[in-house]
Amino acid sequence: MTRIVFTAMPASGHVNPSAPLVRELIRRGFDVEFHATEEFRPLAESVGAEVRAYPEDTISSAVIAEA
Repeated sequence: MTRIVFTAMPASGHVNPSAPLVRELIRRGFDVEFHATEEFRPLAESVGAEVRAYPEDTISSAVIAEA
């Protein structure tokens, strides 16, 4: 099986639009590993991706929003 590693800036505007793409890749039989912060774990898991969380001290969506 082909494995795809997907990474995204930990912000809703980057992660949320990727959900349909990840869902479709999984539907087509790809094994998708999604790297994001814990905040986005529920979304990634809901589309069937295997989640790998960024380290705790990684930039967060709150920090990005403040910028």
